[in-house]
Amino acid sequence: MKVLHIITAAPYDEREVITPWLWEVLKGLRDRGVDVHILCPSFKGRRGDRIYGFKVHRYRYFLAEYERLSYETAIPELLKSDRRYYLLIPFYLVSGILKAISLLDENYNIVHVHWPFPMALLSLPFKLRFVPIVHSYYTAEIKLAKSLGILGGMIKILMHTANVKTAISSYVKTLLGREDIKVIPYASSIRLTKFHKPKDRVKEPIILFVGRLVERKGVDYLLKAARILKDRGLRFKVHIVGDGPERGKLVRLKRELGLEDEVIFKGKVDSESLVNEYMSSDIFVLPSIVDSRGDTEGLGVVLIEALSFGLPVIATNVGGIPDIVINGETGILVPQKDPEELSSAVEYLLKNWEEAKKLVINGQKRIREYFSTESVVSKILEIYEGLV
Repeated sequence: MKVLHIITAAPYDEREVITPWLWEVLKGLRDRGVDVHILCPSFKGRRGDRIYGFKVHRYRYFLAEYERLSYETAIPELLKSDRRYYLLIPFYLVSGILKAISLLDENYNIVHVHWPFPMALLSLPFKLRFVPIVHSYYTAEIKLAKSLGILGGMIKILMHTANVKTAISSYVKTLLGREDIKVIPYASSIRLTKFHKPKDRVKEPIILFVGRLVERKGVDYLLKAARILKDRGLRFKVHIVGDGPERGKLVRLKRELGLEDEVIFKGKVDSESLVNEYMSSDIFVLPSIVDSRGDTEGLGVVLIEALSFGLPVIATNVGGIPDIVINGETGILVPQKDPEELSSAVEYLLKNWEEAKKLVINGQKRIREYFSTESVVSKILEIYEGLV
């Protein structure tokens, strides 16, 4: 079976970290016999026709110095930072469609489109050849369409071109407002051969956050919660792994709150260092919010990773997070933008560690059933085999 995946960006080197969870799923599909090809835009004119052993078809769409859409920064963030990038979108799409036309003789059995607004436009030449189309919806593309005031138009039109539509969470399915959508989450970006047991005891905990430093991650509320914990006399460290446009603001907030010794910004790390962070930490916190643009967490794959490494998780009750964190069963859910509740949840786990360990065991069971790479790959293969 030969499948073309249309995506917004592919790394040029295996050390680069771009949508790592997606590549784990694609590797899983390859291991199950699928011949995976990639169609994506170029970045700054760079060439590179293979990654992780996959054939990559990159297309140029403008002068090299301006080819920056959907690589270093997600398209919605880039458009928000500089509206001039809107001028590149017609070139980005038309060039992609022309590249797709050039691939028609590859005789793909299926075309799988990720972030279908607007990437589904690139699948139209294949649709005219009656190739089955699969759409996978996340969150950013839906929010982008909504912000442009065309959610009811363009996305609905593009959705009709798909034979099968999937969403990463029940929250995303709700955003799309359709019942004919299969919920298939994405899996962990780290392939594990086994789950790690939770630690037997904790003395001076390391509280871990992993993610982009953007508004919707709510890291400022984690810092405020840390200040409350310090005022209560707790000794701890907070490790913040990741980078993004909010970093400067967060570093200043750390100083203002007097958390110089407690909070450490680790920046963007490679896969090996990320594993070490999970292994050395004790509690994982994802304090996501609904941001000023109405954007929030589509799923929260870092929660899957944290539970896999044996960390009890605390997260906010927004977006697709409740698909993973069932309050009191697989973790603790707290209201968004509430550092008092967040700090109390951390303190509760530390004082009730046997309960915390039970939450981890339950969470790992849920991951095994619904969120493992093997489970996700099997669900996608079932769709492919039904279409072929």
